[in-house]
Amino acid sequence: MKNLFYLLAYIGFQFPIQAQQNALWIPDTLSGPNFVLDIKDTFSQILPGQQTITIGINNKFLGPTLIFKQEESIGFEVFNRLNEPTTLHWHGIHLPAVMDGGPHQVIPTGTIWKPFWKVKNKAASYWYHPHLHGKTALQTMKGAAGLIIVRDGEEQHLNLPRKYGIDDFPLIIQSLEFDQDNQILPNGMQDSIVLVNGTYTPFLKVPAQKVRFRILNASNARNFNLGFTQNVPMYLIATDGGLLGKPISTTRIKLAPGERAEIVVDLQGLQEGILKLTSFGSEIPIGTQGGPLPDLPAGTIAMKSPLNG
Repeated sequence: MKNLFYLLAYIGFQFPIQAQQNALWIPDTLSGPNFVLDIKDTFSQILPGQQTITIGINNKFLGPTLIFKQEESIGFEVFNRLNEPTTLHWHGIHLPAVMDGGPHQVIPTGTIWKPFWKVKNKAASYWYHPHLHGKTALQTMKGAAGLIIVRDGEEQHLNLPRKYGIDDFPLIIQSLEFDQDNQILPNGMQDSIVLVNGTYTPFLKVPAQKVRFRILNASNARNFNLGFTQNVPMYLIATDGGLLGKPISTTRIKLAPGERAEIVVDLQGLQEGILKLTSFGSEIPIGTQGGPLPDLPAGTIAMKSPLNG
């Protein structure tokens, strides 16, 4: 069996409430051409103590990762089981305006919306979330969001990790503000707690090989400046617009709310005991949400030394 690394995430803006790590939840996938999405009010055990009122899409918090194929004709049945109206916007996807899911395509409570279109986007990571006027931020922060992966022939022929949940992982980062009863506050401007895939202080077991991370900043206002504390290089392979012409070796990835980036990290041959991915808040200019903050409390992902198995 190959050596394994443990991927631990302490991404937050205060020291963790508890030292215990939780297994990073990896959303299930749904593939086309037909999709059924069920948006509903629910409860989730996010922090220790009282449960949090959340919104789930086929889940208790967040939604499944949707897999689109370029040139595929796809259709949806979106059920709104919330106690209020909503919409569902396909962020970054090229499609007819009437299918966009913006503020003008309201889904009243108790009804079904059936958008459809032909996928024109190139391979990249996109996402979906509500875009209801006055409620976009709160509904998204409460969990009504998910990742979209578009695949095409060009990406398929590249030597890249693409086994979802094995060597190709989503990292949906959300900075949230909770009240004393563990309920998500509507403004979300203090962002004292950060979740990855809806998981607080998560860990993930990953193979000691080249690993791909699809990172989405799904926060309301917080910017991230991600990099490894030892300046171990990561290779940027894609941004919001799709694959780059060639991988770019870098030590920092800056992501504003709504932005995505795909990176590949080569874990082969690494002997160092811990490798940490941190949001370097101290490098973010004053006046920008997310900085300046101390580096380590701003967010850490650590990979512990390999285990022989």
